[in-house]
Amino acid sequence: MKVYSKYEDVLEVLRHHVNRLCRMGNLVLEGERELCVRFGTSRKTLAKAMDTLVAEKVLYRERQSTRIVPLNRQKGRYAYVPYFHRISGQFWYDNDQRIWDRLQLIAMENLLTIDLIPFDPEYPGETPEVLAEKLKSHTIVFLCLFQEQAFRILAERLKTAGVRMVMLDENNQLPDSSLFTEDYYVSGKIAAQALVRNGYVRPIMMGCGVSHENLAINNRINGFLDVMAKHKISCPELFFSYTDRLRSVVELSAYLSRIREHGHDCVYFPLDSYLDLITLPLYDRHLVPDSVGIVSADSTRQASFHNPPITYTMDCYREISDAILDMIRGNERGKDVASPRHIRFKPKLISGSSTANRKEKK
Repeated sequence: MKVYSKYEDVLEVLRHHVNRLCRMGNLVLEGERELCVRFGTSRKTLAKAMDTLVAEKVLYRERQSTRIVPLNRQKGRYAYVPYFHRISGQFWYDNDQRIWDRLQLIAMENLLTIDLIPFDPEYPGETPEVLAEKLKSHTIVFLCLFQEQAFRILAERLKTAGVRMVMLDENNQLPDSSLFTEDYYVSGKIAAQALVRNGYVRPIMMGCGVSHENLAINNRINGFLDVMAKHKISCPELFFSYTDRLRSVVELSAYLSRIREHGHDCVYFPLDSYLDLITLPLYDRHLVPDSVGIVSADSTRQASFHNPPITYTMDCYREISDAILDMIRGNERGKDVASPRHIRFKPKLISGSSTANRKEKK
């Protein structure tokens, strides 16, 4: 790690760091202790450099945090809140990442700033109460998939603080929140239609931590089962507890590697958080026949690199990110956006392409 001992060096590297965060759309500066470790400097030298940037109106202090002054002064403050793995530094769900990637681009084009406030409920100290504290000074917050209990705590505290909530996933309780989301029932339908159209008649539904109590996932399951029922096709379920994920991945991998022996010719993953862990190693060892059809949801990036006919059905990230920007624009223009708006976008079916075919083309 490079050590910056002189004030001038620390000021220069801090300025570059602030500019990089600003380009990424993140206006929240890390804490002083973390910055001291990052730059290998003393707290006194860092404080002097930060005071300089505050005097230059590059930074400003708010309560116990330091924030970056945006290039344009917005009327409101906006936050995007996805589930995030603190240890690995990755989003839990690929589609949340895709929405954020696009949001950064279109927000910059419109001279707007959206804060990324990641949330990891499995990380020590990360609670809905702590998250609410981070969000209470925002105008509108856009929240991805949230557990019911966490959502209730968050909703109550943000409502008290006068913060507008927009859910990006369906929830059983949407008190005064807007909703911008995929039509999950349709997602399940087109997944089933893709399998039936290609001659698959012995499906099984698989996944880790999938629950009928979650409205969004339950709608996917119902859409899938309704299509199968119309064709008089039964579909058993094989779901494992989310709390014992290692066992879940091992059990599902073992089952999928012997799927023909179990009498199935296709699989539907209504929530594919572990699809890569389950399928990719099996394909590498040629343990899943190419003739087995697999359909997944949530637009896993790697799905398009699987052997056919793996497909994924979620492709609404452009529509959702555009709806988010539209709401922010309206708020900046002083347009009344107080009444809840519920918009469900129609997902599209995207076919995977064969790894073997890709190698042949090369």
